[in-house]
Amino acid sequence: MFNLNSLLSPLAWRWYLLGALVILLIRIILTAKRRLPPKAAIIITPLCLMIIVLALGIILLPQPQLLSPKLPLFSPLNLDPATPLVLRFNRPISRRLSAALQPQAAGVWRFGRGAYGPFPDRLLFYPDQPLDPNLEYTLNLHQILPLSWVNLEAQAQSLLFVFKPLAVTAADLSGLRLSDQLTPILTPSLSPTPNPTPQPESESFRLPVPLFKQHHTFTCYTVAAKMALAYRDVTVDEVGFLDEIGYQTVKRNYLTNNWGNPNLGVVGTFNGAGDGGYGAHWQPVAEAISHYRAVEVKQNWPLSDLLRTVKAGNPVMVWWVNGVWPAKDVSWNTPEGPVYTVNGMHVEVVTGYLGTPDQPQSILTNDPWRGQRRYPPDVFLSLWRWFNQTAVIVY
Repeated sequence: MFNLNSLLSPLAWRWYLLGALVILLIRIILTAKRRLPPKAAIIITPLCLMIIVLALGIILLPQPQLLSPKLPLFSPLNLDPATPLVLRFNRPISRRLSAALQPQAAGVWRFGRGAYGPFPDRLLFYPDQPLDPNLEYTLNLHQILPLSWVNLEAQAQSLLFVFKPLAVTAADLSGLRLSDQLTPILTPSLSPTPNPTPQPESESFRLPVPLFKQHHTFTCYTVAAKMALAYRDVTVDEVGFLDEIGYQTVKRNYLTNNWGNPNLGVVGTFNGAGDGGYGAHWQPVAEAISHYRAVEVKQNWPLSDLLRTVKAGNPVMVWWVNGVWPAKDVSWNTPEGPVYTVNGMHVEVVTGYLGTPDQPQSILTNDPWRGQRRYPPDVFLSLWRWFNQTAVIVY
């Protein structure tokens, strides 16, 4: 219910802003009817009324309700140690919402957008490691408020529930789609099981490769090269390095399925504007890196050899799929002939491993998009096989 005391709160500016907006729009409607041609007034009046209704809707949104939380069930190409736990609401939520997971799990909480345009309607947790399927996790949500909560501050809700993640392996996921969902098991108990004693790793190795984040949608490969070269004390620019790789000038033709050749240079734009974006494959990138350091391209490369190369002190760039978008063959024609391309192409730098090169438990990478990552071997290989286990060693 609306509370008049809220008009005296520090957040009352929202109501004053709404009132000023309504007065302004009414003034515009009246002015349009007096001074503008009838046709213009007919257009402006309903437009202003729609804005007023939209503003009222945002201000007066009722309390968000949490929908059943879901753990995404991914295909083998999308099974990822940082798979998010998705908490979806039935309407936009305030960014005052906070969450706490017990037992504590290292990771990052982020707001996500869905059906409401720029307004968040979900909260996602990206764990640094998979949640333990043998534990029950208690999740506390505090300050569940709508997008505009000036008159609902006293009604801020908290929610507590317990779930147990299911163990999912790549072998279990054959034939499943990205859209498939798995609902966590909700249990009545609120007492989480104590953490088991962690077993010591047989070996741990990581190269001190600097981590840089990409600032554009289609520059993962230049930022990966920037990281590998920075380890060798060479500095390159995220966008400037595109010019060193060289652009393909062939315009995209959707009717004939023609575009540039990523085996020869950069296809599309770095931000996806114009014809869209794709990027470049290993050969032109390796040639650009060779202006600064020795490089070697490997294909159909065994994982154990890759890890031994990293242990020898050499960062390795891998071409694969990002594991987020559904991977599929999107090959097109080029002046040189058909070229194999994959939706979701991505490049990361392998920096180390846990276990041994012959029997790794996890592979460590620097991801220009998502930061430092850790992949189980079967997941790593399932992503890497899309590009025939291709890599570039930077010596």
